[in-house]
Amino acid sequence: METFLWGVDEALWTVIIDGPITMDFSQRSTWNDAQKKSAQLNKRAMHIFHSAMAATEADKIEHCDTAHEI
Repeated sequence: METFLWGVDEALWTVIIDGPITMDFSQRSTWNDAQKKSAQLNKRAMHIFHSAMAATEADKIEHCDTAHEI
């Protein structure tokens, strides 16, 4: 999985290991470019994880808010 994620975008692996920048989603209109990019990378990594799992496994991670938690 690490090799695949690095191949898609090396920053994906950083977001998975370190977690995304902490942000308040109710304040999205005030986010800077780094916050927007971090949120996008996090959601992209989460999507990849969900897509790679069987439905029975994906149900176990529905409560996770970040790729780092998964």
